[in-house]
Amino acid sequence: MTRIGISSNTAIPCFQVIRSKGYSISSKIYFIEDIIEDATYEFIAEKDGNEFVADNLEEVLGLITMWEHRGNTNNNIDWRANHDEHLEYRKVLDNSKIFDKNGNEVNEDEL
Repeated sequence: MTRIGISSNTAIPCFQVIRSKGYSISSKIYFIEDIIEDATYEFIAEKDGNEFVADNLEEVLGLITMWEHRGNTNNNIDWRANHDEHLEYRKVLDNSKIFDKNGNEVNEDEL
């Protein structure tokens, strides 16, 4: 079983996958009150006039993959969720397990 989450070891592989798909990648760094520890990043992948922007490369790759899968076919933009997809998504959220700050599962009745 594989379990992958965003971590310090996933950015560079995502960077390489994005580049292998022919995208150019740039980044911007935004400082809050000139304190480097409070900096936020913005990553931009660009190809054929399309830009995909997110806070990290893992999210950029996710947006690219979503676009490639759902895409813009024949100028019909269909990457947005339809009503049935929204309901399916809400069903997953409504069935989410709840955990406390120590990682212990909590019953909704206990809240």
